[in-house]
Amino acid sequence: MNRIFVTYLANDLFLDGVLVLNISLKSHNKNIGLICLVTDEVSKGSIKELEKYKIKIKKVDWIVPKRDDFKGRYGKNEGRYMFTKLNIFKLPYEKILYLDADVIVTSSIEHLFENNTPAAIFDDTALDPRNIGFNGGVLLLSPSKKIFNTLIKKIDDYGLWSDQTLLNKLIVFNKLDKKYNTLYKPLDKWMLFFFFFLPPPIIHFNGSKPWIIDGKSRWVKRSLDGCFFHYNKYRKRL
Repeated sequence: MNRIFVTYLANDLFLDGVLVLNISLKSHNKNIGLICLVTDEVSKGSIKELEKYKIKIKKVDWIVPKRDDFKGRYGKNEGRYMFTKLNIFKLPYEKILYLDADVIVTSSIEHLFENNTPAAIFDDTALDPRNIGFNGGVLLLSPSKKIFNTLIKKIDDYGLWSDQTLLNKLIVFNKLDKKYNTLYKPLDKWMLFFFFFLPPPIIHFNGSKPWIIDGKSRWVKRSLDGCFFHYNKYRKRL
């Protein structure tokens, strides 16, 4: 079957995340490659880094809300960073497993491709009710230009908050086990302690990122972030 892992890099700030995701995937999943969607804000230096680690690169156009009064999760000027991800629906693959750039994988997940598409985990932990629904950080999909065109037509609907709310509005998802997109933000200190020794298959750093402090790319260690730094250390040895 024609299948691949997919991630998305809007600019250089998440490069470390993509590189570590790639290493974590290759450590446990030998048969399926990774392709990274990139925009024109990704520098030549970052492209070279992606190529160095043999990550396939797909350059994509920005997808920007047209409405002047678009508010969204991050405001009109930042909406393109969210919605450009929708280019995954145009990829020429039978099945894709999309993973955000702030995700790491700690075991084999190739068996997820055997599930029916579309599929994602349902997140009922979000503090903001607009974020409750199927989480867009890990998505098992069968790309379709028809679905892509429908999504694009609805981007400017009133009340739209993010790419995730758009997906929840138009797509009926099958439910994946939450361990396949374990969200870092809602975990309490005891769960963090437990997961440090026995991590779930997919960890999603949906809050602050292990490599970013105050908008700058710097490294900081926290409890569960040890999993992230483990793969980053391995990457630097290659």
